[in-house]
This record gives sequence, C-alpha cells and structure tokens, in this order.
Amino acid sequence: YALRGWVEARFPSIATRLGDGAGGGGARFLFAARLAPMVPFPLVNMAAGLTPMPARTFALVSLAGMLPLSFAYVSAGAELGAIRSPADVLSPGFVGALLALAAAPFAARILFKWRGRVRA
Repeated sequence: YALRGWVEARFPSIATRLGDGAGGGGARFLFAARLAPMVPFPLVNMAAGLTPMPARTFALVSLAGMLPLSFAYVSAGAELGAIRSPADVLSPGFVGALLALAAAPFAARILFKWRGRVRA
C-alpha cells in the first residue's frame, strides 16, 4: 500500500487492471485468491495493496477466505501424523482432508453464483 504511487507510475497497465478488477468485485476476487492454495499469499497481499479496497474489507475477506484452507491443512497434517504404513495414506480422514482442499475454490464459486442470484 505504501508503494502504490510508485507502482502506478512505473507499471500503469498492471495497476489499472488490478484497480478495475477490484472495482468490479474485489472482495470476491480476494476471497477466491485466498481459497486457491496455489496462489502465494504475499502476491495476493501486494496485489490487494494496489487496489482501492478498504483495509477493513481486506482483513475480513482474508479471514473468511483463509479459515477453510487453514482447517483443511490442519486436518491433513493431523492425518499425516497418524500414518504408520503406506496403506494408511488412503485413510478416509486423509483423503477427506485432501478433497476438502481441492473442493474449497469450487465451493466458493458456487456460493458466489448463488449469492448473486439471490441478490438479483
């Protein structure tokens, strides 16, 4: 956020695209980025700092987006601690935790579509 002016001056096309994206549903984009485990959080933080999103919105959406994955990571880690043989890798708890990690972004997309229809 502190370097926003410098980044806008140096990379105007990137700053414009991020600002436009945040204006048309920045909270939704941030929530989806928080749910996607392949997107590093520091990159999401930097991108959000370049948008006009209020700090309060950033904090609340980040919290809501990180909770499901944090729960899934903790569950998967707990199940990994219980593995004693290669056959235990396919235990229902571990497979369920991995499926929860994979399903989180898709569930968020469905939730946002449903919410959009309810509002309309």
